[in-house]
Amino acid sequence: MRIQGGGLARHIIVGRLFPLIVCLLSIIAIASAENRKTASDPGKMVITDEDIKKMNVHSMVELLNQIPGVSAGETSVNLRGASTRQIRVLLDGRTINDPTSSWRAVNWSIISVSAIEKIEIYKGTGSVLYGDNSSGGVIIITTKKIAKGAHGNIEASYGRFNSQEYDLNFQKDIGNFGLALSSGWKLSDGFRTNSNKDKKRISTKLSYELEEDKDIILSFDYSHLKKGSSGPIYFPTPRAKAEEEHMGFTFLYPLSSLMAETHYTDFKKGYKNPDSGLDNIMESWILNEKLSSPVSIGRLGQFNIGTDLEIAHVEGNKIASHQEEKYAVYATRDIHFQSFPVNFGLGVRANFYSDFSATINPQLQLTYGWHDFDIQFSVNRSNNIPTFHHRYYESSNTKPNPDLKMEETTNYNLTFSSQFKELAEGSLSFFLNDMSNRITYTHEDTFGTYINVGSAVRKGIEATIKWTPDNIWQVKTSYTFLIARDEDTGKYLTYSPKHQLSFDLQLRPFRKLSLGLNTKYISKEFVNTDNTKSLQGHYFRSDLRGDYYLKEKVNLFFKIDNLFNRDYDNRSYGYPVTPRALKVGIGYEF
Repeated sequence: MRIQGGGLARHIIVGRLFPLIVCLLSIIAIASAENRKTASDPGKMVITDEDIKKMNVHSMVELLNQIPGVSAGETSVNLRGASTRQIRVLLDGRTINDPTSSWRAVNWSIISVSAIEKIEIYKGTGSVLYGDNSSGGVIIITTKKIAKGAHGNIEASYGRFNSQEYDLNFQKDIGNFGLALSSGWKLSDGFRTNSNKDKKRISTKLSYELEEDKDIILSFDYSHLKKGSSGPIYFPTPRAKAEEEHMGFTFLYPLSSLMAETHYTDFKKGYKNPDSGLDNIMESWILNEKLSSPVSIGRLGQFNIGTDLEIAHVEGNKIASHQEEKYAVYATRDIHFQSFPVNFGLGVRANFYSDFSATINPQLQLTYGWHDFDIQFSVNRSNNIPTFHHRYYESSNTKPNPDLKMEETTNYNLTFSSQFKELAEGSLSFFLNDMSNRITYTHEDTFGTYINVGSAVRKGIEATIKWTPDNIWQVKTSYTFLIARDEDTGKYLTYSPKHQLSFDLQLRPFRKLSLGLNTKYISKEFVNTDNTKSLQGHYFRSDLRGDYYLKEKVNLFFKIDNLFNRDYDNRSYGYPVTPRALKVGIGYEF
């Protein structure tokens, strides 16, 4: 079934979806008030606030880079060779990927590490519950429930290139009400001409406790970035400027067994280059409504059923105003056996779009557990939608492609995992992503653009190990072997290195001091579809960090980025990485 854009498409979508929604809401209204459940997910990783405290990290990027199999940059993340564009990131249920960005960038700096309750990471699965743009996985960040009393923390740091960071967090409860405030400021002169940055953020969270583990939550996030845009080495833009603004609201309200979520996000992006005369402004807002509830259906057992409605709008000074709608219904079911250690997870999601074909995405998961050993298998379908940036945004070196199609992927995952008491844990995963109409970036001469590759495959092996022999040191390492090819031409896909290796060593020689060394290696990767151009050299980088507690609530910390001062192109073609840079800071808890 194919649905095209326009008023007729919306009529067809609503006409077909409305009876399903009415039926769903009727079932939810009479459902028993049981705890909410979701389908079990193989490959799921959970990082708690206690885990985060032991890491001694001061930013989301530092935190993610200490998790085996995860690689993160200032606005990016990578799982098993999948890029940020294929990974959905949610903050308290609200998607924070930027549709006005070519890689669906994530503004990690809006999240304060000290405010995180837990992080859940799904690799190669999650499309049934969380929707599009999740073929590579899903990262779910949940902030802390506001605790009793008044407390908070403040941090300040200074480093090379006049880089400065300030961070403040405070929360307080008043009866059943809770209030949390968070703000930050980051600025730097940059290491290249016209690479300065100035970013400010503020967040608030207001909660009201209805009963234990049931809170009404209203939160707001805002950030504003002004920066110079120095351009790639081969095409410098010494006077170009860029400006970005991000604002988001979240309203969570439990009603008996029903969980209702309302999310609104606004992204603004501007680019101006007086040398080329290019002046481009783009703004996008997204309104999202989610409903979900456990539903008991006789002998069929308990299902988790939900709806997901979304309206996305874009406009700019060089494009006509455009609006897209997306509707989905989904259901998941867990099947457990008391006498046999096998669990089944079943799920299906129906997606309806105003601008793309309607799709049905099923999911099957199987888990076998024996003592401390698990085998997990999953297969699912997912969709990746081209962003507004891909289709409409133009800069000095990139041309838009309004004719891009939706990318469709079938994902297979087989994972063997084991844990040896508290000494060690590890996993070995085999994955295969079979893609059609894959969206990729290609670079020719001085301009790049986005195209659809007819048929492509991404397959490989991921191994992770975490070893904690005692309280003094801990080792976390991961290795990913990846083959990513265009099946029609046999060429490698762009920005898809064959080998990725990460190694993190944390040493605690005595109680007050913690040291950490994080090293990453990424092999050669091509930047054009003909495989005639590749990044210069291999990506090899080490960062050193340290924390020392002067008192129970006062700590000094430092970080040295690019410890060995490696000179190489980073993951964006033609943009060199920052040379060795030292940062020192102080933190205080109150």
